Amino acid sequence: MQLLYFQAEEGNFGDDMNEWFWHQIIPEFPGWDETYTMLGIGTLLDENCFRGKRKLLIMGSGSTGYRPTTPLDRSRFDIGWVRGPLTASLLGLQEQDALTDPAYLLSELEEFKGATRKQTSRLLIPHHSTSKLNIDWAALSERIGLTYLSPCDDSKYVIERIRHAELVVSESMHGAIVADAFGVPWIPIAIGQQFNHFKWRDWGSSMNVRIDPFIALDELKQIYLFLLKQRRMLSRFLTTTKTSRSRVSGSNHSDENLTLRRVQKEDVAKLKRRIEMHSYLFERMLVRDLKNALRAEPRLSSEGIRGQRQEQMLSRLSNIRNRFSLDAKTRGLPGRKTEI
Repeated sequence: MQLLYFQAEEGNFGDDMNEWFWHQIIPEFPGWDETYTMLGIGTLLDENCFRGKRKLLIMGSGSTGYRPTTPLDRSRFDIGWVRGPLTASLLGLQEQDALTDPAYLLSELEEFKGATRKQTSRLLIPHHSTSKLNIDWAALSERIGLTYLSPCDDSKYVIERIRHAELVVSESMHGAIVADAFGVPWIPIAIGQQFNHFKWRDWGSSMNVRIDPFIALDELKQIYLFLLKQRRMLSRFLTTTKTSRSRVSGSNHSDENLTLRRVQKEDVAKLKRRIEMHSYLFERMLVRDLKNALRAEPRLSSEGIRGQRQEQMLSRLSNIRNRFSLDAKTRGLPGRKTEI
């Protein structure tokens, strides 16, 4: 059985944890029915899933928030559970199919079972795309008494830092989920356009937690969009001019070559100055907004509901394992049944 999950080019710990999480939770799944693909942690239930031909085993995945135009063919889907009630409703599933994000099972893994060493660190975790803006996140965080944690770092490292934190201020949904799973208070904040309100509400409602993130002002978002646009322009420009330069350098037109290089140099310098100027404005406004966000009351689900969701997921896991391991044995494959 194959495992499918989103892989961000720059890395994103919430998606990257799929690499090892399922191999520890269900070590035997690679030997299960090869006609199936398993969908795990992440917002993976989109139109492409419903148009495909392969059979899918859904293990806690969530919807993007858009109702699929292709009907859900239940003969192709085995539902372990989905991330939340909004996903279940959107896909026409039963209410009991909505549990929560699989990351709440992290505490079942041996390496995360130890008692947390509570620190005084208060973490800032932006969305992985926001973290790539031309900003000194470490210095910005320090100005408001926070410590920057990149969502693009190694997934196990990020999880360790979160579970030992005092507070997590997060635009990354899995920054908040992992914090909640380990009983660390968290504050949601929407910095850029990547904050998906549907998936946050989907998860939040699964844990009876209110999701009303502190939203950066419109002017801040305009600067954010401008920065992204300028970065894309600069990237395209450098790629294009590199190609042009190689073409011209191969010719005998030395005057044309020099003129092109001078124009390229001036344009690149202008773009870089624009990015630097708007980065400075963005940082000032973001510091202001984060200070306001820190006045909000931190969120944390109840210990009771966390325990209940873990038991429900473990029960679903047991059913899925029995079924697929039995199927593997019937087909003569080495399906092991290993207790968590």
